[in-house]
Amino acid sequence: ESDSGQLPPLCKESLERLLHLHINNYLTLEESEKLAQRIWGNKTNQQQLPVTGLLPHALLLLPAKDKDHVEKMLSHDLYESTSESLSLPSELILSGMANAAADERTQLFPKVEQAVKLFNLLVQWRPQEINNDFLGINENNRKKLVRVIGDALFYAIMPMLSDEIKTIELFEKLNLFHKEVEESIPVIPAFVYFAHLEQNSTIEKIIRKSLQSTDGNEVYYAAISLKKWAELSENTNSLQLNKLISRLIVIIESGRTTGLQHLLWIAGELLENKQLLPEQIEILIDAVPNAFRAASYTNIEPNS
Repeated sequence: ESDSGQLPPLCKESLERLLHLHINNYLTLEESEKLAQRIWGNKTNQQQLPVTGLLPHALLLLPAKDKDHVEKMLSHDLYESTSESLSLPSELILSGMANAAADERTQLFPKVEQAVKLFNLLVQWRPQEINNDFLGINENNRKKLVRVIGDALFYAIMPMLSDEIKTIELFEKLNLFHKEVEESIPVIPAFVYFAHLEQNSTIEKIIRKSLQSTDGNEVYYAAISLKKWAELSENTNSLQLNKLISRLIVIIESGRTTGLQHLLWIAGELLENKQLLPEQIEILIDAVPNAFRAASYTNIEPNS
């Protein structure tokens, strides 16, 4: 430790290896304590998270003397300070929100009032017009930012909003973002949290269009959306959801290979959760082997 009290920079690659060893209980107690000392130093009650090069929520998985204090600091950095700001959080923070919430070992979510503020902050963002982007650097950065906005909304923010909070007004804000921001498909999964509204037919059309897309990435987001809608409607009968499931089966049966792995994945999830009709299961029994044969490398034309 230096005279200023700051530890020398941590090696990201080493921490990644040690993180896996610690999670899988390959480190001894003494080794874990040494690692915690290396990360946090001698000071107690630190008010600043160390820079590790890893996603922020990794600090909840690494050893620490006071896990509760680490969680409070991380929650402050991810949710409290950002929800009080007028500026869009950084890509790292947005990605940190999504991963901290989605990881079953951490499940760190914002408070309800923070989630409402963050929702409004994220969906009001619009990219700046940049004329001289010959190398496409700004375009690439914009796409990354839209992706983490969608992830933060879907995994961290929307789950904290009750049906009473998820009003038509909030739906329209998200829908406007989707319409006005180019290539905003990563926000599509967030729409399913508004499926209790009368606008669920609009949501169904958005997801159906993406399921039928020729872009595998868009099919992926549609599959995630369909999976979450099925989870949220597990004990209810939704006409729009049933339409989407029927469309999914038709697409798989057609032999189309775009995003096939995502379509088969969601079909398997629906089958496991007993959300498929007997006739749909019969169609899949016949269609799945054909789909695998169509996707086989041996069936690809040499000059295609």
